[in-house]
Amino acid sequence: MPQFRYEATDTQGRPVTGDLNAADANFAIKQLGDQGLRVRSIVEAKPAMVQPSASRSPVQIAQPPASRPVATVRPQPAPAPQPVSVHSALPPIVRTRRANDRQRWFVFTQLATLIRSGIAPHQALTSMHVRIRQKHIREALLSMANDVRDGRPMSDAMRRYPDIFAPGDVGMVRVGELSGALPQALAEIAEQRKDARSLGMAFWIFWIVLINALLSIPLGLSLLHTMRRMFDAIDYGADTDFFAVMQAEMTRQLTTGIGMWGFVAGIVLLIAFLIWNRTEFRLQRHTAVLGLPYHRKRAIAESMEVFSRSLEMLSRAGFPSRSAWIEAAISVPNLKISNDLSQTGMRLGERTPLSQVLYQMPGVDEEVAPIVENGELTGDVPGALRQVAASYGDRKQSSGRFAKIAAWVWAICLGIVTGAGLFFLILRGFYSYAIDKTMTGE
Repeated sequence: MPQFRYEATDTQGRPVTGDLNAADANFAIKQLGDQGLRVRSIVEAKPAMVQPSASRSPVQIAQPPASRPVATVRPQPAPAPQPVSVHSALPPIVRTRRANDRQRWFVFTQLATLIRSGIAPHQALTSMHVRIRQKHIREALLSMANDVRDGRPMSDAMRRYPDIFAPGDVGMVRVGELSGALPQALAEIAEQRKDARSLGMAFWIFWIVLINALLSIPLGLSLLHTMRRMFDAIDYGADTDFFAVMQAEMTRQLTTGIGMWGFVAGIVLLIAFLIWNRTEFRLQRHTAVLGLPYHRKRAIAESMEVFSRSLEMLSRAGFPSRSAWIEAAISVPNLKISNDLSQTGMRLGERTPLSQVLYQMPGVDEEVAPIVENGELTGDVPGALRQVAASYGDRKQSSGRFAKIAAWVWAICLGIVTGAGLFFLILRGFYSYAIDKTMTGE
């Protein structure tokens, strides 16, 4: 069985080093996690090569010359080893095109299936990379497979690709690695991506309707001016080429009139939308989501569901409350809520009961803390956390349905109001102009 040399930190943050025999690096990380250690680096120890001897005689240790006295050396305490971060050994961050929820759902679903069947993580990643059409995801999976084969955790390999894997996904994978429930963690992420894709489709329709509504206003006004110009062309006689007049006036409106300003505003909105959706503004987007009524309810319910499931897995693996809280907070999909939970975890002690913290946290359902407290009294904290996660999961589904219905209603109302408004604007603007021109005899 191969031997691995590791550098880790204990629950108090103190550096710990040592050697461990394990079947592979992932199993070694799991064993260390069961002991409450957080692995920073782990490499396979290479045994020293020994030249064989025909007589197999014991090795003689050379003695110092008799003429030179051996100085007595007082033993000195060994300096405390400095913790070495795995991230420093990894290549730098790789920026790629963003992956959408559908692509992430496919990747995590297939990885969960492969690893659950007993396939090693690096083999699962290698197998997955040939099935992906997107070049940037395919290259990322192959690079991750090489990192995992070298003994690095999958979560650290994923962290190199922030445009493909969200921080919450990375945190959930780390929870799965530490708790020995990696397939379950991957399946949880896949389920999150499935729900996010369903919700995103509804709001994608809303954004399309909104953009079309904004662009239709200058186009409608340009059409109104064009119709007035065609009415004026009637005075020139029946031989007038009305089509040419319409084309010339519409071109003028779109290049020099209000249509041009509408086109410029559309370009500015498109650039702002692309910038807002960049990875660097992920925290700002997640903070803004908490300001929307239906989105806020769903975001809180989803975050607390994921947080409770992560706590359940880590508690089942024997992690103390503070370490479990901090690791579970990183797996929360909403970055704003994740940061708030992480700051709360930094103030905890290792023996602080989870129920005590939940009683004092604002925004937590009033039944959550008593459920967890009963789990602490009965010795079944994971079971209590499972109940909490199921409760928040039901709330996430209901609030998600309301959010999708609200998006559809807003899209329909916006389309109706915009269409009707433009129709009456053009109709009234044109006919009032035509009547005035006719009545005044101009």
